[in-house]
Amino acid sequence: MLAGIDGAGDIALTTSGELPAGKAWLLAAAGLRRVTVSLDSRDDAVCMALNDAAFPVAGALDAIAAAAGAGLPVKVNMVVKRGCNDQSVLPMTEHFRLIPAGRALAGKVIPPPPARGRRAGPAAPDRGAG
Repeated sequence: MLAGIDGAGDIALTTSGELPAGKAWLLAAAGLRRVTVSLDSRDDAVCMALNDAAFPVAGALDAIAAAAGAGLPVKVNMVVKRGCNDQSVLPMTEHFRLIPAGRALAGKVIPPPPARGRRAGPAAPDRGAG
């Protein structure tokens, strides 16, 4: 049992959704306390292109449902890239908004890091030359 390991406090799992749905109860029983899933779209083609993976979105959604069903708090992170998956934000929020009450589910939309050589955040105000 993971929780029985001396010094193991908070045991969490971060995954792209490749958690077999049938393992959620076993992992929870072994001491897993929470799960974070990275899911950038509900569209297979968009998600696979962004993650260079051949794992279908349905598998990730099944894993999320299984983890929540096993009583594990689940957080879904979505990294949004303009022109790639920005059209997926509303379908993702709508899907997860409809999760039945009582399921521990949180979501977070994450902007991508700034391109190399560019500042993060809003541009500084123009102070003029003088």
